[in-house]
Amino acid sequence: MKILKVIENRTGWKAGLREGDRIISINNNIVNDQIDYKYYISEQYVDLNISRGNGEIKIEIEKDPDDDLGIITDSFNIKRCKNKCVFCFIDQNPSGMRKSIYIKDEDYRLSFLYGNYITMTNLNKKDIKRIIEQRLSPLYVSMHAVDKKVRKFLLGGNEKDNIIDKIKILISNDIELHGQVVLCPEINDGKILKETVFELFKYYPYFRSLSVVPVGLTKFRTDLYPIKNINKNYSKKIIKKIEEFQKNFKRQIGENFVYPSDEFFISADIQLPPKGYYDGFYQIENGVGITRKFLDNFYIQSKLFPKEIPARKRIYIVTGILMYNIINNEIVPILKKIENLEVFMIRVKNRFFGSTVTVSGLLTGRDIGDTIKKLEPDGLVILPPDCVNNEGLFLDDWSLKDIKKYTSCEIKVFRGNFFSELIKD
Repeated sequence: MKILKVIENRTGWKAGLREGDRIISINNNIVNDQIDYKYYISEQYVDLNISRGNGEIKIEIEKDPDDDLGIITDSFNIKRCKNKCVFCFIDQNPSGMRKSIYIKDEDYRLSFLYGNYITMTNLNKKDIKRIIEQRLSPLYVSMHAVDKKVRKFLLGGNEKDNIIDKIKILISNDIELHGQVVLCPEINDGKILKETVFELFKYYPYFRSLSVVPVGLTKFRTDLYPIKNINKNYSKKIIKKIEEFQKNFKRQIGENFVYPSDEFFISADIQLPPKGYYDGFYQIENGVGITRKFLDNFYIQSKLFPKEIPARKRIYIVTGILMYNIINNEIVPILKKIENLEVFMIRVKNRFFGSTVTVSGLLTGRDIGDTIKKLEPDGLVILPPDCVNNEGLFLDDWSLKDIKKYTSCEIKVFRGNFFSELIKD
C-alpha cells in the first residue's frame, strides 16, 4: 500500500515515514488495503515493514491507539459488480460520459467505509472470514426480495447467491446489517415485499433496519426490461402498507424497522414524519429521513436569523422538481421575513435524464445553466449540495466554472449553513 502524503509533525512524519513509501506489513500482518491498515494500526505499539526505493526498512512506533499516523494512502482496486440488475441505473446512462460514471462497484470494503449497498453475490468464504475477523460492521445490503426467483430475476440471473445463508453467518458473528429494497412496481411489491420485510425482521437486531426506495428510470432506458414508474397513488399505497408493517414492529421492538424513503412521501404529497419516526436515522444516506434532518436543521438555524440585513441581497435557490415545493413552502417564507433579503426559487427540469428523474443530485450543469441563463447577474445562485462531486464536476462533466462562464451568474454550492451561505454578506 503506497503512501501518497505524510502530514508534517504528525506521528508518521516524526517516525520517518515519507511520501512514496509502501507499507508491506504491520506487526507482521500483510497490509493489502486501507481496511487492513486501519485494523492493524489500532495498537499502541506497531512495527511497520516499509519498502523504500530498492530496499526495505523497519520502523517501530509507540502511539495512541486512535492515532492514524497522519498519512494518506492510495485507494484499492474496487471489486466490480457482475450482476445484470433489471433496474440498474448505470445501464440507463447515455454514452460519452466520463468513465467513472459507468463503474458498478460490489465491494464489501466500500460498504463498510462509505455505506455503499452490495448484493453480496460475489462474497466468498475468504471475504466473510475477513469481515468477521476485522469486525467490518455495519454493512449495507441490497436485498430487493428474499423470494429466490424474484431476487434472481431482479439481479439478472445470478446462479450463486445464497443471500440468507450469508446473512445468517454474518449476524451469528455479531456483524450488523442494514438492507434496502429498490421497489419495482408489480415485480417486488405486494406479497413479495411483505415476505421480504418479515423474513428479514427475523434476524433483528443484527439485521438492524430496512429501507424501501423507488426505482429510478431515465429516458435512456432502451432495450431494457420494461418497469413502471412510481406515481402519487402508488406512493400512497406503499406508505400505507409499510405503516401496517411498522405497527407490528413498533409493538415488538419499539422501532419501525422498515422505512420508506423520503421520495415516497414527497411523491404522495404526504407530510414528512417527525424525527422520532426514523429512530436512529439508520439509512439517512439512502434518502430515508434526510429531508426531515434538513428541515429541522433549518428551523434550528432560523432562530438565530437577523430581522434585517444592512444591504439589499438577492438569492436564487436552485433545486430539482422533487424538492421544489418543500423548499418553497417551508424554507422560503422564513427567509423572506428578513428585511433586504430577496429570495427566489428556481426549479430545474431534468432534460438530460428525462422528466422521470426529479432529484437534485442528478441535475446536470447544462440543464442548470440553461435554466438560470436569463437571470439578472446581480444575485447569488445557490446550487444543491449533491449535484457536484468532490472535484466540482456535474454528471455531464460541466464544472462550476463552466456554469459561471455560460451564465455570468455568481454561483455557490450550498453546504448546510443557511446564515453564512445565504444571508451573511
